Amino acid sequence: MSFRKGINSLEYFGLIAFVLVLSQMGYPSKIKKLEGELKSLKRKIKGEEALSKLLKELIGVKCIISCEGAPVFIGKSEMECEVLDVDDEWVKITYRDKKDVIKTNIIRIESIDNIEIIN
Repeated sequence: MSFRKGINSLEYFGLIAFVLVLSQMGYPSKIKKLEGELKSLKRKIKGEEALSKLLKELIGVKCIISCEGAPVFIGKSEMECEVLDVDDEWVKITYRDKKDVIKTNIIRIESIDNIEIIN
């Protein structure tokens, strides 16, 4: 008789665990949605969205960009380049390296410190 009571309590425990697992299954999609909203809010706070709109006006324009990632590309903090394309997070540019080879690169808008337009 006591053995049967043990099975019933295990059945209840299993049922409760099953219900909890089912109720938690929708959370990954909710978390992903919240992460996207948080990322958007961070961009608005940093001003990247406004910078992105300004950069879209510079498509096809030659400029000097100062950014964190520039030393990796050409060995100095500024690079003369032409803006090819812009979206909310990235800028596609073309520039000449040390060996005078034209290269295309994509950099994050958040890494840009300064932009100077060349006439």
